Amino acid sequence: MSINENSSEPSLVIIDDRRSLTNAWLFVANAVGKKIAVFNNSREFRQHLAQYRKDLPIYIDFDLGEDKTGAEFAHELFTLGFNNLYLMTGYDRDTFEPMPWIKEIISKDQPLW
Repeated sequence: MSINENSSEPSLVIIDDRRSLTNAWLFVANAVGKKIAVFNNSREFRQHLAQYRKDLPIYIDFDLGEDKTGAEFAHELFTLGFNNLYLMTGYDRDTFEPMPWIKEIISKDQPLW
């Protein structure tokens, strides 16, 4: 887990297995004065999920390189009460079936703060 230290509570969580991508998000967050929490796998996030608000934005990569997809992990988080879940992917969003637990399917670009 990586967290930049610009404020007391993170603005968002990102879960992605590509460290180059999560490092880019950390760099941009530092540049705009935001704090984010970064996890490179779902197991790592599970160990810390109790410390986060249920409405905190959580950005999850579709392809986590694990047995479950990011969509399946997001559904698991949704059943635990998390309700601000974003699925990040390079795939066209029209290729996905409706997932009511996902707020939005987005690209892997950094969010607009």
